[in-house]
Amino acid sequence: MLSVEAPPIPVAPIIEAEVQPQIPISTEKAPPPKGPRLELDNDLIPVHLNVELGDTQFKDFFFWKASESNLTPQEFITRLCDDHDLPSSFDSALLEQLNAQIEAFIPYRFDSAAGERYHALGLDIWMDGFHLTDKVLWDTNDPNNHPVPFATTLASDLGLDSRFAVAIAHQLYTQLVTIDRLRNTHTDLELPTAAAIPSAPFRGIDSAEWAPSIQLAATWEPMPGSVRGDQGYHSELSD
Repeated sequence: MLSVEAPPIPVAPIIEAEVQPQIPISTEKAPPPKGPRLELDNDLIPVHLNVELGDTQFKDFFFWKASESNLTPQEFITRLCDDHDLPSSFDSALLEQLNAQIEAFIPYRFDSAAGERYHALGLDIWMDGFHLTDKVLWDTNDPNNHPVPFATTLASDLGLDSRFAVAIAHQLYTQLVTIDRLRNTHTDLELPTAAAIPSAPFRGIDSAEWAPSIQLAATWEPMPGSVRGDQGYHSELSD
């Protein structure tokens, strides 16, 4: 759907983060990781930073390794502020947000012995003038299902660059962590019906419902959980 670009909405200046990847995103299809890679992927913390001080706003999202030993949160934030010429006042605010999310993190757990357990996950990402939406069925008990290789393959298949890949991975991982926290305390979570369970991984029976969609986006109309990339939101697998 082609649209005419809407006039920009006045906002505080947003500084875009361009942190180097921690796990390289390749344009080639990646097979599901096995063995030691499982521990690595389960070690990633989805982090969302959003600080506005004065007339400057800084937004970023990325993955932080829970077992990171070569770089402290303070060192990372100091480097981030230096790289983007942020005022010194941003240092403590960004560090507080990063530390709070690290401390609150609960690693995602697989329960393969319990059998298949499908959840519907949604994608809603606005970036670089495009709007990507998708809906996938995810077996949360399959240890071979990981957001990073799935996102890499999806972005490659759709002809999207690596920034979309990490944005997809971040949004999926955030939902999976939330599901894991809820499913042990809420037995009434809504699950797809048996008729919707796919014969192929991730896609339901109704291809019209379970398929990615890309549109040229002229206006920003956020939905719950959506991610906007063209105004400063970024997803980086960072050092």
